[in-house]
Amino acid sequence: MPKLKRSGEGGPLLFIPYSRKPFLDNKKKVRGRNRHPFELLEKVQNLLETALDRNEFESEEVKAEVYDFLVILRGSKKVSQRR
Repeated sequence: MPKLKRSGEGGPLLFIPYSRKPFLDNKKKVRGRNRHPFELLEKVQNLLETALDRNEFESEEVKAEVYDFLVILRGSKKVSQRR
């Protein structure tokens, strides 16, 4: 069993690799009413992409975070370079 770290020694960082399969690809495996959340995410994704295209976000931090979220949802190849 690994030793537990004492407080203040820093734990593992949350790391989400961008090379993993896009989250919305899981929609293909879901049927019925359980598919509804994936459809909502697709709508949100479309709204966020439109807002980025129109440059509606003033903060560069927000733009970067929205872009990163879209990469997780759709994959890096499906999201155009908007930074």
